[in-house]
Amino acid sequence: MKLNEEVLTLLLSEKEAIEPETLSYWGVTDEKERLALLSLASVKNTNLPWEDFDVFENTVHALNGIDVVPLNIEGCLPVHLKTTLNWFYTLDPTGEISHEVRKYIEFWMREEGYNFLPIFPQLESFQPSWFKEAAELAATGPFPLTGKDSLELQAIHILKWQQLSI
Repeated sequence: MKLNEEVLTLLLSEKEAIEPETLSYWGVTDEKERLALLSLASVKNTNLPWEDFDVFENTVHALNGIDVVPLNIEGCLPVHLKTTLNWFYTLDPTGEISHEVRKYIEFWMREEGYNFLPIFPQLESFQPSWFKEAAELAATGPFPLTGKDSLELQAIHILKWQQLSI
């Protein structure tokens, strides 16, 4: 989702909560953009998106231009997680997601066949024991990878993850 860079800079420089009406005053009239900007402010200024899976999911949807339906578990795709976590760790490189949020992420990654967490340095210590071997296979082959076993299949998913655009 494309965000107004000027408004984003203003918003992220604020130390206190921003009212939705302020965004209107700043010229943001699109509801999805407004939700995305307010979500980013929440990521920067509070721990809620890092700790509560409901808030995390709503943030994922807002940052990816998906309709936010509070109190419904809608799920998300790996590309949405990659975009969201990129924002999270850009705003706070030392931020830590809770066990609850990590389990939410793990569940939706597995739904798409990814048996590992999103590839970010901050999540490296939570990766499964076989992950480094699969990452090495993805980097060096032998190619083509055919998915002949679970390790090779996950190596293919690592390559797919690397190709997801944010």
